Amino acid sequence: MAVTERGIRSSRATWLTLIGFLIVVEIAARILSAGLPNPEWNFAQTDRKVAEMEALRNEGGAEIVFVGNSAVNSDIISDVIARDSNFDRVYNAGLDGSPGKLTQDWVTNVVEPLLGPDVVVIGLTSRDLNDGSRSNLSVTDSYVNSRGRSAFLGQETNGQKADRLFGDLFAIVKIRAFVRDPVSLITQYRDDIAEERLRVMDDFTRQEYSNDTILIDRTRERALNDFEIGIAEDSQASAVIDTIKTLQSRGVDVVIVEMPYSGNDYIELHTNGQSDYDAYRATLEEIASTTGVPLIDGTRPDWSTDYFEDFLHLNSAAANEFSSQLAAELDSILAAP
Repeated sequence: MAVTERGIRSSRATWLTLIGFLIVVEIAARILSAGLPNPEWNFAQTDRKVAEMEALRNEGGAEIVFVGNSAVNSDIISDVIARDSNFDRVYNAGLDGSPGKLTQDWVTNVVEPLLGPDVVVIGLTSRDLNDGSRSNLSVTDSYVNSRGRSAFLGQETNGQKADRLFGDLFAIVKIRAFVRDPVSLITQYRDDIAEERLRVMDDFTRQEYSNDTILIDRTRERALNDFEIGIAEDSQASAVIDTIKTLQSRGVDVVIVEMPYSGNDYIELHTNGQSDYDAYRATLEEIASTTGVPLIDGTRPDWSTDYFEDFLHLNSAAANEFSSQLAAELDSILAAP
């Protein structure tokens, strides 16, 4: 009997310890998640942009929208486009890390229905069209399987509804996606880079170029790994073509922009160096030819590292300069008969 009582006390102590631990974890999770958006789309930036677009829809939407990855987010400044072009209502709907397939779903199912733009500008980098990219696969999978997308499209499963309920009740469930990726906890709650760059429109501040080894390794090993490109069915490039054709069928004009890069520092990250980038450039031209849309070359010869923060993102001064030039070029292209 005495042994049994000790066992009961031990079991009770174990349960109390476990419950105490869970309470501490939940309190910590609530502190960590306080003031943060609910990551319904598995990426806080996406949640924020959906909320912004829903608000803009009530104000008449946007005339021109920009989509693409973080290069679009950081290099194209909406207010500069509005200032230097004939477009008054401009929105940058770029999503960090977005490849062709994710952009297709994002634009055709969310962005265009919400904002009703006259023009969509697709900014592209070689990593977006790499069919061998591990990061392209993972970020697309996370987006497609998010509760936010399912709810937005009216396709939420019972499991997702239950997950939403428990997320509302327990903070640890709410933030668990970010606990798996600590880097996301740090980075994806920041304001978009382009918003901050408005502050340096007049002082031509140039941030120092960074050759960050972690970013380089992640890009080489997860974004540009096993570089493979083409317009075969189910490829990243074919998704871009399908995006353009869908938008055209809805009466939307489309323009493609080849985004700037910092020369050899970026080229060398590709599996086969320059030959991979040449294949990407040829694919861009084929996409433009197939769909009949303009292709703007944003990789002018003098985009040296002096203009970049890293190998794929312009610094503040260059982003303002690039946005201004892009505004003028878009006006010229779209005004042509």
